[in-house]
Amino acid sequence: APAHVRAMWQLWTPADMWSFVEKAPAGDAAAVLAQMDACAETSWMMNMGPRKGELIEAAVRDRRPRRILEVGSFLNYMSIRMARSMPADATLTTIEIDEETYDVGGRIRRRALGADVLGRVDAVRANFSDAVRTLAKPFDVVLMDHWKPDYARDLEALRTRGLLADGALVIADNVLFPGAPELLDALAVPYLRTTDEVSGQACLRAAADLDEKTLRRLKAERAGIRRRGGDDAAADLREADAVLAAAARLAAARPARDAVYRSAHFD
Repeated sequence: APAHVRAMWQLWTPADMWSFVEKAPAGDAAAVLAQMDACAETSWMMNMGPRKGELIEAAVRDRRPRRILEVGSFLNYMSIRMARSMPADATLTTIEIDEETYDVGGRIRRRALGADVLGRVDAVRANFSDAVRTLAKPFDVVLMDHWKPDYARDLEALRTRGLLADGALVIADNVLFPGAPELLDALAVPYLRTTDEVSGQACLRAAADLDEKTLRRLKAERAGIRRRGGDDAAADLREADAVLAAAARLAAARPARDAVYRSAHFD
């Protein structure tokens, strides 16, 4: 029978993301975002990605908010996008609970943004339930991208504390997958309830497909080094072998494509 998997998580670490980002020129937000996308395409990371990112940036430019709140900074991918698109007199408050992602995310944000924009970004490391008590003025745009079962509770906390400006735009990511049924229920949004076995299986297949694609690419790059030869070929081959071996170890450590994913957090 297929093995049971208790959790799905990103396949690479914040340090892996930084190894891509540090190659981008300082102060070049577009280059930093491109490196973050490249990292996420190589092995899955919890970035929104360019398609959703561009839609949200367009909404920020159209709305011209004075105050933006982001709940769940992760590695600051959307912090960078929103900060560069907000008006020159606007501010962004971004909240992240995890210490490692907060620290690496701060380095990434500082790599991407100039001092004038950085001065208008307030990064807070805290649980939202604690941080919300320190927020004093309403927000025009709110992006929620943290723990999905908390969306409904935290949106209600913002509403009851008067932290949503009139006509505020609230964006919640991943409400259908992996799912935020509590928020959909609170907003009376109809949806088809499914199971983690279905959504988790898609994650496992996607991870396996990505591993196979990565290994094929690395093997092709190694073969290219052998074909070209040259004085530096031996050193390049050793490096390519090490990268290929590391990718193979990561792939072997992941749950099998046909494993069954279960979680205690969703129906």
